Amino acid sequence: MDTTNNSQQYTIYIGNLPWSETNESLLSFFETNGLQVAQDESGEYMIKIVTDNQNNNRSKGFGFVTLADEENYKKALELNGTEISGRNVTIQPKQDRSASRYGNFRRGGANFGNNSRRSNSNYGSNHSRRGGGYSR
Repeated sequence: MDTTNNSQQYTIYIGNLPWSETNESLLSFFETNGLQVAQDESGEYMIKIVTDNQNNNRSKGFGFVTLADEENYKKALELNGTEISGRNVTIQPKQDRSASRYGNFRRGGANFGNNSRRSNSNYGSNHSRRGGGYSR
């Protein structure tokens, strides 16, 4: 079953997974609960547990699963809080990566582009601090 056109709208985030969880065991969890996971063009199930490449590819404890259709998607969301290997998992709709959790704030400090501090005499070229540190 090819669901590549609808894959984004039926993808869920699943968190608080045990590190021992695999794509195969996660597929088994969904099938046991009567849900159909989508497959790509090559027939692979669309399940991805995110792993840490710098730590022997150990699970980071979360992943993404694409369900076959809207009905399966809604049923999967109802499994939020279900136990997998002794842990209550979080199941939520996948959020778009372009939506930053910080909104439109610029990163890099509390000044946020306000140059009013520069008028303060402590920040002029004649200040007594060396090396940029703070004196106590």
